[in-house]
Amino acid sequence: ALGVMSTDARERLFTVALHCNNAKEIGGEIKGEPTEIALYRSARDTLGNLSGKTLREFPFDSERKRMSTVTTVRGRTFVLTKGAPESVLSVCTSCLRNGGTAPFDDRLKQQASDLFHGLMDKGLRVLAFAQREVLAGEDPANLNAAERDMVFAGFIGLEDPPRPEVPEALRKCREAGIRII
Repeated sequence: ALGVMSTDARERLFTVALHCNNAKEIGGEIKGEPTEIALYRSARDTLGNLSGKTLREFPFDSERKRMSTVTTVRGRTFVLTKGAPESVLSVCTSCLRNGGTAPFDDRLKQQASDLFHGLMDKGLRVLAFAQREVLAGEDPANLNAAERDMVFAGFIGLEDPPRPEVPEALRKCREAGIRII
């Protein structure tokens, strides 16, 4: 079932999180945006030192709400995609299931949507991850060639802790007579 991951599915999910990522390890320190750093650390903790080579990147943009890389890992080339769940799910035609893949039919899409909303209801910021292997002779040189027929790998929910200035801002609002909900 969606939501319960095999070891292989977990490895695939975190492979996407590790290699479809702009965080970089420089001199033993991870540099990048906080979300990217959190994903990178989680993936490294799960996978260890899984090296790969990014051949091409399609950066995140606000219209697509996702980013993709074409990356070689363990001698195989993949398109790896992460982003807003509704955006990533829209390019998926199958999903990881029972140790393999299954067509991403309406029932499985609804299960994925329910899982996504359940994570959101817990106050988590949710990203979706997908991948597909690049076929021999294929050149995913543009977005349409790359971000198609993806295999949904899963969601990762991130908790954004309140910024340090939040308690003081809330106190000032209360003092000003503003009711916080």
